[in-house]
This record gives sequence, C-alpha cells and structure tokens, in this order.
Amino acid sequence: VDGPHELTFNVEPVGSGNIKFNELDVPNYPWSGSYFGGVEGDILATPASGLYEFWYWEVFNSNLTADSTTALNSFMIIEADSIVAHFRIIETHEIVYIISPPNSGTISVNGISPAGYPYDQVYNEAFPVSISATPSVNYEFVEYTSTFHSFTPDNLNPNISFVVDTPDTIVAHFKPVQTWFLTVVVEPEDAGKVRINGELLNYYPRTFEYFPGQAVATEALAANEYLFGYWELDTLTLEADLASNLNGCVVDTSDTLVAHFILKEIIPQTMYVPTAFTPNDDGLNDEFRPYHTETVTEGNVAIYNRWGETVYTSSTLDFRWDGKLNGILMPNDVYYYVLNYYLKKDYFETLQGKISITR
Repeated sequence: VDGPHELTFNVEPVGSGNIKFNELDVPNYPWSGSYFGGVEGDILATPASGLYEFWYWEVFNSNLTADSTTALNSFMIIEADSIVAHFRIIETHEIVYIISPPNSGTISVNGISPAGYPYDQVYNEAFPVSISATPSVNYEFVEYTSTFHSFTPDNLNPNISFVVDTPDTIVAHFKPVQTWFLTVVVEPEDAGKVRINGELLNYYPRTFEYFPGQAVATEALAANEYLFGYWELDTLTLEADLASNLNGCVVDTSDTLVAHFILKEIIPQTMYVPTAFTPNDDGLNDEFRPYHTETVTEGNVAIYNRWGETVYTSSTLDFRWDGKLNGILMPNDVYYYVLNYYLKKDYFETLQGKISITR
C-alpha cells in the first residue's frame, strides 16, 4: 500500500450522467479525493435518464480491467489519475409506415395496431422492431419495401423484424385477389366526352382496371349540338340519378358505362295532322291521315274514344283511317290520337291531339 494518491472524477458533457466509485456516488463534477495505492477501485457510469447513453471511459495513468466502453469497470490505483465518463446523446430515428394501396390491409408494429396511415414512430438507435401484415378482404400481402433497412427473414414474409439504425419509410404492399374492369362508351359517337376521376377521355371505348371497392367519379360533357341524356350501366349502381351528368359509383364488378347524349338543336315543324274529317263517301276528306316531310323515317299511331278505348292503331305513318271499327262506322264525336315519329339521328317526337268525325 502506498499513497495516498489524488483521483479526479468528471463527466462529459456536463450533466450527461453520474459516476459511482466503490460505494461513493460522486456528488459533483469535477470531484477529487485521496486514496491509497495498491487498491482496486470499482467504477460505474450511469447516464442521465432518457437523454444520454454511456459511451466510454477515459483514464490517463491506469489500466481498466475491462474494455473502455464497459460502463461497469475497475482499475488498480497506482498513482494520481483523472477518470472521465463520456456520455453521448441517444440517437433517434423516425420510421414511417405506409399501406399501399390505401385500405388494402393493416400492420401490427411491436404488437400495436395503428389507427391510421401514414404511421410515424421515433426509435432509439438499435431498437428492435417486429411487424406483422394482415390483408383486407379481397386482398393479399405482396411484400415490404424499404430504402435502407433489411428484414428478417425477408421482405416477402408478412411477419418480419429489423433493428433501427437510420430514418426510413417502410411500405407494406398488398394486391387485390381480383381486379374489375370498367369500359366507358359514348352514344352516339362524337356526341360528347366523359371525364373519369378527373381525366378527360379522348377516345372510346376506354377500359380501366380497378381494385375492388374503388370509387369512380364520372362527368359527362356534351358536344355543342348535343345535350347529356342519361347514364347506362348493366350491374353497377350510380350514386346519383341516371340523368345527372355529375355522378359516380363504387366498382365491385366489371361493367360497361354508357353516356347517352341527345340532339340539342330545335327540329323544325315536320308533321301536320288534321283536326277533323268527314267519312261520308263523297270523295272529299273521307279519311284521317297525317302529312309529313321526308325527314320523318318511321312512326306509329293509336286513336282512342272519349272513354279511353282503342279504336284504331297503325305501326306505320302511311295509314288511312276511314272512321270505322271492325267495319262499323264510328259515331260523330271527338277522338284522341297519340302519334310517335322519328327524325334524323334517332331523334324522337310525340304528338298528341284531337280529331273530330263529322258528316
């Protein structure tokens, strides 16, 4: 035994931690005390709570019994010395978790299920993380992607683990078990255009592939001489009325969406219907018939008595009604007709009126 020898204890940076020497909790820094030589001294470095971690010991004249990065250590006192415990701020890293496509699945991170995505977490350096992926209905897990981290066992396994060592974004990818197709058509051709989810379509038919449950917004835009008429779908259901040009649907099967347009132009008078006729066999105005221009392509007529009973029908506009029902002349009275006819480009018109039989 020799000495005593002065030992000085310090921490770097100030306030980053504390030192225990043998049974003494060093009260302040730097702190010095005198000790006999030939005696072993035990030292323990404790970082300040939550902010720092022990880094290494610095001893100038003695030899540590363990590696300088070991917080619990010891040395043989042989002469005056300075013992410094170095601490460093705990390094943290932000990890962002994303689901792609949205709502296609969920993940559990260290047993915690996030309420929503993106999900951000801040971890200490070397913190272990475990992730488990669960697909939504009609989806299946594909892979994890990451810019910097590697996964155990691999990124194709839905259950993985890794050790945080840098900021990163981790994406859990899912895919539909089945996709659906929506084909968009315009009728008549060149009568207008359709916008799908903000994209104006310039040719038709146009087919899109969608995930199950994906929302589609539709808008019909008529060309100058047309007006929008209505939407047509075989299976899917539109959110608004079929006649609403702003519409939408949720895709849960394949279907064809047709945007129907009608002519906006005003069709000139093309049909003349008399208001009376005299079926008395004098050769003058004995039959009821309409008169029309060549733009009328086809049509039909139905005539009713005042009680709503049908007294005459024809599937052509070239009819001649002689005022008889089953060969019997109808009495003088007022009768009512409904006449349907078609013009160019399938433009449809209906005329309703009265026709009188007099003698």
